[in-house]
Amino acid sequence: MEVINGKAIDLSEKCNGEHKYNPNNEEDECYRKILEQSLLHKSDSYFVGLPCRCCVGDAHCNNLRSQSNQSDSQLTWANLFVNANDPEFLASTVAILKGKTINMVCHEKADLAGLPFAVNDSFRVGANAWSQNYDAMLAEMTVYIGNNNAENQVFIFCAGVLSNMLIFQLNKAYPHNTYLDVGSVFDDLMGLGQTRKYLKGSKNRLKQVCVW
Repeated sequence: MEVINGKAIDLSEKCNGEHKYNPNNEEDECYRKILEQSLLHKSDSYFVGLPCRCCVGDAHCNNLRSQSNQSDSQLTWANLFVNANDPEFLASTVAILKGKTINMVCHEKADLAGLPFAVNDSFRVGANAWSQNYDAMLAEMTVYIGNNNAENQVFIFCAGVLSNMLIFQLNKAYPHNTYLDVGSVFDDLMGLGQTRKYLKGSKNRLKQVCVW
């Protein structure tokens, strides 16, 4: 939200190294525009997750919803799989994934052996991936999907802001796969640590429910 609206942010020291954005940097501004396109992209199979009003306040939530110009049917919460929903996600969504061809887009240090499903292939990124890995990762995934005629595969994204940028491009070019941004839900299982409070068992966060 802050990057799309041109606000400087630096989370490079957070957890395993998240994103940073400098509005005075021409390269960052180029990637900011791509990120903004991910908010605006429209397709019946494309759903935009917004930050919830209980986390960012009514004004920010309403403004981003308006900026997206999406119909309500294509909107959901960025927090869909976390906080109070996390136990349900692990119980139901993981079960649905079993038996499908699953590919992961995740941190270069992630250990996939602890995941509750088999991984067909993985695409690795580092810190500040939204600007450092976008071009190479989009090219790599495009080659993979094209060379393998990949359809009906599931691509799970755990790559921060980069996830939004890649999913919108891949949904546009290869709509017959599922691209799912799950954020931090598998961080602990992949050996990346308990990177969010709900992963640490915070009672408040595990009771937190978004208000539409």
